[in-house]
Amino acid sequence: MAASRIVARRRALAFARWSAIVLALVWTLFPIAWAMLLSVKPTALEYRSVYVPFVQFRPTLEHWRWEWQQRGEINGLEIGLRNSLAVALTTAVLATLLGLLAAGGLQRTRRRLRGSLLALLLLPRIVPPIVLSGPIFLWTRQVRMHDTLTELAAIHTGLALPLAVVVLDGALREVPGDLLDAARLDGASELRVLVRIAAPLLGPVLVAIGTLSFALSWVEYLFAQTNHASRAYTLTLSVAFLEERDGVQFEHVGSHLVLVLLPPLVLGLLAQRVVARGFSLGAVRSDR
Repeated sequence: MAASRIVARRRALAFARWSAIVLALVWTLFPIAWAMLLSVKPTALEYRSVYVPFVQFRPTLEHWRWEWQQRGEINGLEIGLRNSLAVALTTAVLATLLGLLAAGGLQRTRRRLRGSLLALLLLPRIVPPIVLSGPIFLWTRQVRMHDTLTELAAIHTGLALPLAVVVLDGALREVPGDLLDAARLDGASELRVLVRIAAPLLGPVLVAIGTLSFALSWVEYLFAQTNHASRAYTLTLSVAFLEERDGVQFEHVGSHLVLVLLPPLVLGLLAQRVVARGFSLGAVRSDR
């Protein structure tokens, strides 16, 4: 009797676990699958309840041909792709570099002060972004940085930096202290110890931070919208530009979304092992 109860409990737990996994996969992949469906669905069938290619309708590439023909227009993706790539790469590099330097500085502060500084660094992620958009908009107009990629990269770096500092602070505590102290005894400066000794040991963490910072910048919309006037628009705004006076061009939304979602998805798949290993390095925090 007891054995049957144990078996039933294990089966119930396995069922619950797999149900949660399937639910998470459906929740995550549904927008991507819907976008891919719209990208091959004929325009005449956009508002009809047909969802199975080759069974309910014949797929078409007309939306993808339109993407190529309109790539240089404001509702195309060429300019937005270049801008998003420049901003996302800059954000990834700056967030990783500044996060490493800030985490290294926190290691040399007292424990109580370190906690207060970490709380202050997390403030930009705690405050709703909509609260910050107005003051940032007014300030950037005064300093003549509005509608520039420089402003957008600075904002995105500020959004990504708290996560970078927190993760790297935890990871640096796992670096053997004797190794760092030996380098200091040999006359190495704090910056040299951080860059030449600690950074190579934290390679997976740095890749993880860079990957997530890139993805955050790539899909960000609110500050990209408030920053844009006529020149500095990104991929997310290129999707929004499909809304015209006569309505939204739903026939092209699918192909736009696929092209917007594809780069971070591919990057995440390529770097998944390194990202998982990187965050596991900072999971256990020591008292050092």
